[in-house]
Parts: sequence; C-alpha cells; structure tokens
Amino acid sequence: MRSDLQALLALSLWWTFPATAPGVAGQEAAAAAAPGCPAACSSPTALPALVVEKKTIDAGDVMRGETAHFAFVLKNTGTALLEILAKPTCGCTVAKFDKTIPPGGQGKVEAELRTSSYRTRVEKTLTLTTNDPRNPKVDLTIAVNVVPIVQVEPGPGKVVRPTAREPAVEEFRVRIRDSETAEVTGARCSASYAHAAIEPLPGGEGNGRAYRVKLTVDPSAPTGRSTFTLTITTSSKREPTAVVPIICEKGIVVAPATVFLGSIRQGAPSPESRSVILRRLEGAFRILKMETDNPNLEVREESVQDGSIHLVTISYRGDAAAPGVHRGKIRVQTDDPLQPTLQIGVLYVVAAARSTAGTAGTPPAKPAGSVATGDPSRQAAP
Repeated sequence: MRSDLQALLALSLWWTFPATAPGVAGQEAAAAAAPGCPAACSSPTALPALVVEKKTIDAGDVMRGETAHFAFVLKNTGTALLEILAKPTCGCTVAKFDKTIPPGGQGKVEAELRTSSYRTRVEKTLTLTTNDPRNPKVDLTIAVNVVPIVQVEPGPGKVVRPTAREPAVEEFRVRIRDSETAEVTGARCSASYAHAAIEPLPGGEGNGRAYRVKLTVDPSAPTGRSTFTLTITTSSKREPTAVVPIICEKGIVVAPATVFLGSIRQGAPSPESRSVILRRLEGAFRILKMETDNPNLEVREESVQDGSIHLVTISYRGDAAAPGVHRGKIRVQTDDPLQPTLQIGVLYVVAAARSTAGTAGTPPAKPAGSVATGDPSRQAAP
C-alpha cells in the first residue's frame, strides 16, 4: 500500500513540473530572441550555413596614397543564427562587419587598404571565424594594383660600382603622371659618399613632367657591399617622396656575408656545407690564409675565373657541440692592400641526438668507429 502511495506522489509531481534538459530552455529563448530569427532557430538540429558570393575582390588600379575599399557579401542559407568574427592577417583594416546574420539573411564585411606604403600589386587576407560547422574558418582575399604617382627608372635594387680611383655615375629617369600637377623639388642620398642632382627634361608624356637625376658615388665609398637610399622629393600631397634603395659594391665583395648552416642533429652522418663567393671586378686577387674561431667548422677554398672569384666552402665537421645555437667567424687574409682581411659570419643550431631503444638507465650506444673522447678531430676513419 505504501509503495502505491509513493508512485502516485511521483506521478503528481511529474504532472505539475515537466522535466526540462539543463540549459536547453535558455538556449531556445536566446535563439528566439535574436532579431529576425524564426522559430526554426530553436530547433536542436538547426545549423547555420555561410555562403560568400566572392572570396576575392580585386580593386584594380589605385593611385598610390589613396585608400582602396572592399565589401564582401555574406549569406546565411542555414536554419540557425550565423555568428561571425572578421580579423585581418595583414596591414589592411577591417572597417566593420555584421556579427550575426539570421537564417535567410545576408550581411557584409567591409575592409580598406591604405596604399601609401606600396608601389606594386598587393594581395592581403582577411580571416572569418564562424559557428558554421562546415565553414569554421574562411579566408577572404583583397587585391589592388598600386600605381605610383612618381615613377623612377631604373627602380629599386640598382647596383653601383665605384673603384678606389674612379666614382660611379648613374642616371635615373623620373616622371610624374599627367593626372598630377606636382613637380620634383629635390633629391638626396642617405650616404655621405653619394650625391644626387636633378634637371627637368623636355617632352614629358601628356601633361606629365619628366626629370633626370644624376647619382654620383665617390671613391670614398666603403669596400665590400653596402646600401643606401636615394630619396626624391615632390610637391605631391599624396606621394611627397619616392625612395629608391641602392646597392653599392666596391673592391672584394663577400656574398653572403653571413652563412646559416641550418639545424644539425648530433651524430649526423654527413656534414652540412654552405658556399660563399668572394669576387672582385677589378681583377684577380689571392687568398693567403683562412682560419676560424670555431673548432667544429672546416673551411676550404677554390679559385675560379683566373682568380677574380674564389669559392669558400664552410662545413660542420663534428658532433662535439652541445645542443643550442652556435656562432663562428671565418677570417680570410688576402693580398689586396685595401682589404687585407675579410670576415664571414657563421650560424647554426645543434639539436640533441635521438635516443636509441635499450634498457632503462643504459646510455645510447655510440656510433661505430667513434672514440670516447668526443673530440671530432680524433674520430676514427670510416
């Protein structure tokens, strides 16, 4: 009899307070309260579905200094509220975007790109993070062809080569587009051994203005490879300056000046090697001696092109170095009176040797042919 009363009491309580799964009521209420969200949003099986009309937008030609604008159209073809977070992965700026899009609705992501730092074609990426399980992340691409107002030829990367007795003289042609009324007002160099002078040229295309810039690099320029900038100033508000990087080479040039051997694992069977070129345009020179301050490096040299070019090969030759980042210097002595000593930097990373399978507490077995001292110069010949 008592069990019958307990069953009747439980039935009456169930009838008065229907069971509800924790959190479901709150989620349904939030979905139903979303602007423009139909009743279907509250369905446990409802899902958002992102559709992007165009994932790449090309703004075409844009004058340097102007801001390019982009607008991506997004649609939600699903049955649940679509949530969006837009983030640039570049120097572009996301102006604004719709954080939510109801089922059947559409929204936008607007972005802009400031072109004052660019002179050629530019492509950048925006990343969308959404609650669409089929499209949790979507990349959008913006592109623009930046048209400089001030055109300089030859462009960046021009190489000038003075000698110890003669300066190097190069000419640049500068043109301002016919859509601008600006003029070239001056030219300057960032190096004390370089000078620039400008003069107007007749017959500019259309209404554009043309100029000649004469660049002179003195014999006092440093030996080896150095860089400086040629800056051309204008009266244009959108492009007040045009900066041209210049490379100066004099005497013996070491390329590259620093070598990265990469990541080397302890006990690697074959050494890592890199080559450096030493060249002089004025003629042949001799290498008298080479030495290094790092005992794990080996250096050898080969002369080519009648001694005007030397190939220096740097190798890692042992496994005695401890794990970590290591540096070294190669000193090269030559018969050139202006450059009697050259220097090459070396950088490499040593990784710990892989452990071998064996009994716990037993050190890994040594490679065949090795000796116990750990001195790479005393390793047995294979």
